[in-house]
Amino acid sequence: MILATSLFLSLMSLLALSLLLGAYAQDVRSAQSLFGLISIPIFVPAFVLMYADISLLPLGLQIILYAIPFSYPMITARVVLLGNYFVPLLGIFYNAAFTALVLLIATKFFSSEKVVTARITSKRKRAETA
Repeated sequence: MILATSLFLSLMSLLALSLLLGAYAQDVRSAQSLFGLISIPIFVPAFVLMYADISLLPLGLQIILYAIPFSYPMITARVVLLGNYFVPLLGIFYNAAFTALVLLIATKFFSSEKVVTARITSKRKRAETA
């Protein structure tokens, strides 16, 4: 049950963050580029936690991994088997707070007029064919 809750909240935080970033996109292609930025904090902790125990990592790397809300399902899957429930429960509260914060920011964004004018564009110039 703890693992399912952790996974659900992690997916909800990812969905809320994707919704907020998707609002800044001009079209589908730029939205996919923005979502590619989200995949880095998902896959890097997954690969690190797949091969290393988080308690054996240096303190700085532990803090970084604990700060990323998408790493908690992987941490939870490991530590629940050992009977440690403090870290997964802390991760559930952290994911819930992160999701609430992102949804609060999204609510403020969508209730203002910025949703019409806010865009993230790349600085490169497109070559025009004549």
